[in-house]
Amino acid sequence: MSVLQISVRDAGTPQKIIIELKGSIDTSRSVENLYNLITKSSALKMVISMSQVDYVNSAGCGELFLLNHKAKQEGKTLVFSQLSDKVRSVFEHMGGLNLLSVVANEADALAKLG
Repeated sequence: MSVLQISVRDAGTPQKIIIELKGSIDTSRSVENLYNLITKSSALKMVISMSQVDYVNSAGCGELFLLNHKAKQEGKTLVFSQLSDKVRSVFEHMGGLNLLSVVANEADALAKLG
C-alpha cells in the first residue's frame, strides 16, 4: 500500500482549512501525521478531502472514527468529502456514514461547516 500523503489548503478564513489526503489508510500509523496536524492546527473547521485516497480497510476506517472523536473533544469539526465508491463502500460497511459527517464534494463540505 502507498504511504498517506497530506497537504493543506486555505479555505478562505483562518478558522477553516482543507486537508487533502492521497494514498492508503490502513493502520494507525497511516493517520498519525493527520492526527498531529489536526490537533496542532488553530483552525476549528476542517474539510478532509479524500478524492485521492485509493484504499481504506477496516482498521483505517476505525482510526478515522477515533480521529473524528478526538477532534470533537478538542472543539474541532471534521467533514469528509469526495469519497470514491470503493472507500464509501468500506465506510458504509463499517457504519462510518452514521458516525462521520460525509458529503459529496468540497463545496458541500465548506457549506456544512458554515
